[in-house]
Amino acid sequence: MLAAEEELSDIKDKGGLDRKWTSAERGSLILLLGAIFFWFCAYNAIETFFTLFATNVLNVSTGTATIMLTSFSLTFVAFALPAGLIAGKRGRKKTIMTGLFLLIGFMLPMIFINPILSAVGVDVTSASSLMIKQIVVIGLLACAGFGWACVNINSLPMVVELASHDKIGRFTGYYYFFSFGASIVSPILFGAIRDLTQDYNSLFIYAVICFGLALACTLFVRHGEAQPHDPQVMEEALLDA
Repeated sequence: MLAAEEELSDIKDKGGLDRKWTSAERGSLILLLGAIFFWFCAYNAIETFFTLFATNVLNVSTGTATIMLTSFSLTFVAFALPAGLIAGKRGRKKTIMTGLFLLIGFMLPMIFINPILSAVGVDVTSASSLMIKQIVVIGLLACAGFGWACVNINSLPMVVELASHDKIGRFTGYYYFFSFGASIVSPILFGAIRDLTQDYNSLFIYAVICFGLALACTLFVRHGEAQPHDPQVMEEALLDA
C-alpha cells in the first residue's frame, strides 16, 4: 500500500506545474541534446554530400548514387517499428547506443572502401568493378540504416520523458531546435572541411567523428527511460488530476 502511494505521488509530481528538476535530470537533458545535435550533423552531411562522394570517389553516376543512398532510407523505414519494440525490451539508451555502434561500424569501411576492395583483389579503376562497389556500399548503407532507426526512433521519447506533462511542448521544441540546427550547421561545416581537404572521402571521417561524439554524450545520460507504472495507480492518478 505504501509503495502504491509513493508511486501515485511520483506520477502526480511528473504532471505537476511545480515539479522541480534535479541537477542529474538537467545534465542528462544537456547531454542528450548534444548527442542529438552530433548524430544529426553526421546524418545531414551524408544526406547532402553522398551523391558527390559517390560520383567522385566511387566513380558512379548521379542516378546510381541516389539509388545507393536509398538503401539507407529503406532499412530505416523497415526497422522503425522494430527499433521501438527493441527499446521497449532493452531500454532506450541501450538501443540508441547499439544503433550508434552499428552506424560507426558500418560507416568506417566507407572511408577505406577503395583500399579495402583493392586488398581483396578488385581492380577499383576498371569499369567492371563498379557493380561490386555498388553492392558493397549498398550493403553497408542498408545495415547502417537499421542503426539509424535504433537511434532516431528513440531519441524524441527520451527527451519528452524528462518533461513534466505541462512542458512536453517545450521539450519537443528543444529536440527540433537541436536537430534542425544540425541540418543548418553541418552542411556548411563539412563544406568548409571539404574545401580545405579537397577530398570527398573526408565525408565519412566527419560522419564517424560526429557519431562518436554522439555516443560519448549518450554514454553519460542517466535519465529518459520509460517508467512503468501499475495500471490501477495510473487510473487513480488520472481521476485525481
